Amino acid sequence: MLDVLSGKIETVVSGNRVSNYLQDKYDIRDAAGQAYVLEPAFERTDKAAVIRLWQILACRLPHALALLSPERRSRLTGQRRVMQWAQRELMAKGVATEVMLRPGPGGASYIAEQIWHWDLLLAELKRLPGLA
Repeated sequence: MLDVLSGKIETVVSGNRVSNYLQDKYDIRDAAGQAYVLEPAFERTDKAAVIRLWQILACRLPHALALLSPERRSRLTGQRRVMQWAQRELMAKGVATEVMLRPGPGGASYIAEQIWHWDLLLAELKRLPGLA
């Protein structure tokens, strides 16, 4: 692939779609060194939302509440389009989240684009510190 702005030739691995490669490249540029993270779009005081999170993760209620603490709000990190996919999956289960840019991933767990199914995402969420 030829970058018309810089004149550089870039190689895209055959397993990647060119559109995904370009989107990831633009997202990295737009992030300007920051990390995309997936965070809850609700507070600990939203009892209905906390209960949905607790039910989805099938964990103890104190663990669900711990995930909403300020230092653990950033749950997942990765490519922006993967975070957006995870956001849609969680919203379909009734858990509101936001994709945010943060200076670093903090304690968030990285998920790769190979996580493409709800069961795989749920397994990653259950591996978060305090839930495993």
